[in-house]
Amino acid sequence: MKDAHFSRCLVLMTVAVMGCSAPVSDHDVADLDSIDDSAFQPAQWCPVEQEELELSHIIPVPDHLLEWGKVISIPLATYRFINESGIQELDDWLLKAKPGRHFTSVDEQATLNIWFQSTANWQSVASTCGFQNEFIEGAYYLKVKQEYTGISVSIFASDIAGYRNGFATLKQLIHDQPPSIQTAAILDKPATNLRGVYEGFYGAPWSWENRLEVLPYLADLKYNYFVLAAKDFHPINLAWSIPFEPEELAHLKDFAEAALANGIYPCLSMHPAFLMEFSNPECFEQLMSKYQAAGDVGFNCFIMAFDDIPKEFFRDDYAFYSTFVEGQVDFANRVGAALASEYPGALLGFVPTDYHTGAEDLETDLEYVGQHLDKIWEIGWTGPDIVSRTITAADADEFAKYAHRAPFLGDNHPVVDNPHKSGIVHLAALTGRSPDLPQHIRGLFFNPMPYPWASLPALATTADYAWNSKAYDPDRSLFAASQWLAGRAAAQSFETFCKTNGSTFISDSVAPDLEAAITAYESSYKTDPVKNGEASLRLRGIFEEYIAIPKTLDESALPAPMVKELGPWIDKLARYGTAGLTALDLLESEDPPQAEALETAISELAKMKAKPTGKIMPDFLNWALSMQP
Repeated sequence: MKDAHFSRCLVLMTVAVMGCSAPVSDHDVADLDSIDDSAFQPAQWCPVEQEELELSHIIPVPDHLLEWGKVISIPLATYRFINESGIQELDDWLLKAKPGRHFTSVDEQATLNIWFQSTANWQSVASTCGFQNEFIEGAYYLKVKQEYTGISVSIFASDIAGYRNGFATLKQLIHDQPPSIQTAAILDKPATNLRGVYEGFYGAPWSWENRLEVLPYLADLKYNYFVLAAKDFHPINLAWSIPFEPEELAHLKDFAEAALANGIYPCLSMHPAFLMEFSNPECFEQLMSKYQAAGDVGFNCFIMAFDDIPKEFFRDDYAFYSTFVEGQVDFANRVGAALASEYPGALLGFVPTDYHTGAEDLETDLEYVGQHLDKIWEIGWTGPDIVSRTITAADADEFAKYAHRAPFLGDNHPVVDNPHKSGIVHLAALTGRSPDLPQHIRGLFFNPMPYPWASLPALATTADYAWNSKAYDPDRSLFAASQWLAGRAAAQSFETFCKTNGSTFISDSVAPDLEAAITAYESSYKTDPVKNGEASLRLRGIFEEYIAIPKTLDESALPAPMVKELGPWIDKLARYGTAGLTALDLLESEDPPQAEALETAISELAKMKAKPTGKIMPDFLNWALSMQP
């Protein structure tokens, strides 16, 4: 796919659509010859004047909610697609798209008609309705309304990314049980055009099967890049100079095809540190052959990463370069020129050894990189630190002074290495990123955990921030993510569970709600009976909710692989709930048998590797024992 172009231009887009994630099935797109569109009336697609409302459950949250009406029942749950966009690729994509799990495709007389309107119709609607044209790739306008013949949805856009994004929003406006749809008008665009997942952690890489399974979820979150960069995936790290095996190439091809089919650009990151000799033409050819192999099967984004390596010359480089970074830059410029020539428009990324603002050699080595690295390369940055608690626009501008260009943020959230050993997963919402940050960087990629399915809750919130940073609210985002993943019935339980597995890298507490409740209880114990009684009721409610979580968060609510990955954390949290009630009973009755039961529970819990709540629950249970006479 050497001529594949990644569009850097900003493209006018707006769309109208609605739907709900579901298994795919083949169906026909309506024959345009059978549909009379000669009487298109742009005014009928303008939003009804309303004060702008807040969308609480759509993720990512749209840029503008212009109309929010009633929920309409769809008793027959039939639908048809009418593609007037003129984009053949969209026709192919619609063959496997579906608005809801229990919906059936029909050729005519559907109760739900979903129009993918032409660019001409979009321009007419934008002019008639007084919309300010937004020249952003992936933007769309979506409107849902009830008509005599059924429910009509129109998605207006100027490129396939906009139509896909509008349809992703539509799926969240449709409910399966019972089949119904929310009438609405949404004008939407991304805060940044480059939004991706960067599989760059240490530990076992995701399996190829997992990557393929997770891609549709990432597409529904409006991500448009996926980077293969796992540190323990040897063909792109230690074995960077060795050609891909045929089986590896087959996997790369399958992945690229699946990613592109989901509207996601596949990206290959090479980490050519081991035995790299910058001055050696053979090293150049070896690395280029790896990039070319990936490019030939559909990859159109290439990254060269030198993070986490010693700055040490290998072999004859001493004779060619005065500094290690000089060799890096010379090599990268030659590779970049070759890639740009062979794959015009491909996104090129360079990760320097000094990739965060706290790096020691920022003023010397990064300054050299910024001045001498060709501007065709984006420069990666993780923020003020390797894992940054906060990242602001001022932080980006500070790094840009040395990089001599706006940085490309590779945010290390929700990454945690080897959770099966550490017992730690990061499920809570992204925090600490300023609303204006996207305007000061080139794009945002987020580093997940080795558990792909367990990464989805946090990745939903990072997608929310990347799409609409100015409206981002962590609490709203986590609840929306919970509803998107677990459904309306189980959303609260899943949100509660996620809030017991936060990241202390970016927040003060693993489980802030629990910690606050325990603090209130302990501070009033035996000193303020009234306050302690209230605190006891609050804690009991929390523990009872923990106990019920395994019954709620099963495979009827969550994807089966997610239940499997998170099972140890779900199980232990429920056991913490039972032990917590035992501790409260002991504290409030001073019953010796309860003390023995609590000691046993503490011992058994300590044997389990999963660590929901971090040290909060173990400390509370031990405190309860220490309070006994």
